[in-house]
Amino acid sequence: MKLAQRLMPRSITSQITFIVAVSVLLAVALLASVLILFIGPPANDNRAAIARIAEISRLARNASTPSERDAIISTAQRLDPQIRRVAIGELVPIKDNNGSLVPWLVERALTNQPDVELIADLRDPNGPESQVVMRLAGSEAMVFELRVDSPLWRMLLAPAALMATIIVVSTVLLSLYAVRWVVTPLAKVADAAASFGQTSLASEALARRGPQEIIQVTDALNDMRTRIRD
Repeated sequence: MKLAQRLMPRSITSQITFIVAVSVLLAVALLASVLILFIGPPANDNRAAIARIAEISRLARNASTPSERDAIISTAQRLDPQIRRVAIGELVPIKDNNGSLVPWLVERALTNQPDVELIADLRDPNGPESQVVMRLAGSEAMVFELRVDSPLWRMLLAPAALMATIIVVSTVLLSLYAVRWVVTPLAKVADAAASFGQTSLASEALARRGPQEIIQVTDALNDMRTRIRD
């Protein structure tokens, strides 16, 4: 306790600055923990879609014969009619003003899959708006439709949650600080000044507690009472 009091800044301004800094650090740590524990990208639905795309691409890419590859692709198309088999020469570059049609998290997840190859800079002009292009053996590719939630909400949620957490933590800590280190010592100083000369306890020196400014007021009141008694 004494060590904490020694490390605590002396003036009210420095103490408030210290509390705000601690609040920011606590808010960042709390928000980071929440994001890591409860918001793990990509979402579960996207993970299932990524696993399905990777598995179909892997099977078709590693087929031992063209007929086996045709059978795998036909089966996949019966399950998902949006899957397209195209020649790589039919693909067109993604325009710069449109950006990548594959969200970064999905692209990273597919890139890390073994035995598959993502074509991130080309798209099928006749395919779905949100699409993933996977390279097959030779000069062919498969186009998959992939609906993913926009990561925009993450970009907006994180700063908003951080600011809200900082405000809440700062408010709580500043309230505790005000009661513990400012209001209580000031109330005792006010009570001592009001009861001076009226009770036997009025002759006792006030304890030097609180920020530096309140301690200075306490010392001044103690000195004044001592001079008056003398």
